[in-house]
Amino acid sequence: MVKAEFLHKYIQPWGLSEFTEMSYRTANTLYKCESKQRGACMLKICSDKNEAKNQFNTLREYNGKCFCKTYNADIENGVLLIERIDYENILRCVDDLDERLSIFCELFRGLHIKPADKSLYPTYLDWVDPKGVIGDSVFDIPRFILNEFDNSITNESYNKITYIIKTLSIKLEVDESDIRRLLYVETSMAYCWCVEDGMTPNMDKVLFAEKLLQEVY
Repeated sequence: MVKAEFLHKYIQPWGLSEFTEMSYRTANTLYKCESKQRGACMLKICSDKNEAKNQFNTLREYNGKCFCKTYNADIENGVLLIERIDYENILRCVDDLDERLSIFCELFRGLHIKPADKSLYPTYLDWVDPKGVIGDSVFDIPRFILNEFDNSITNESYNKITYIIKTLSIKLEVDESDIRRLLYVETSMAYCWCVEDGMTPNMDKVLFAEKLLQEVY
């Protein structure tokens, strides 16, 4: 919980009101709020100032294309005021798997841009994190697949994820073995973060990703 006196620093200068803290399983703190100038906003307080700087630079570079806009920032204190985008449906609400894959592929192709200044960002050699990091666009593919994992791993789950891997490999022209390797890394990292947040990791899913990886050989 962020102390009220800390939030008070931004109320008048940024014209903010109606704070509601969001449930957000991370070291960062996130508030819904209203801005007199901007309307519906999110106030994000990052535990890592470098993370705030990277996100600010990234959102400013995209300038609202595919991502929310950034309005104000206090990088020294890790604080960002960003556009609040309220969505009606998430991708998993689309019942047809092939339609979900088509939507993802369309988004994926138009999502990535080259930075004006590469030196502003860390690379995947320095930091494995999806936010504001320079690296091959292929790293976004396993994150999508990870969201397609079912709550429990069954034969149907295996067939579904295998179909997704093969379909994305063809549509996006990415080697299937690379997708399987990246999925294993992404799954392992996801559950490492669960441990970091004090949660119990689902080792069944890690072992499932390992099985998919072993089929490369």
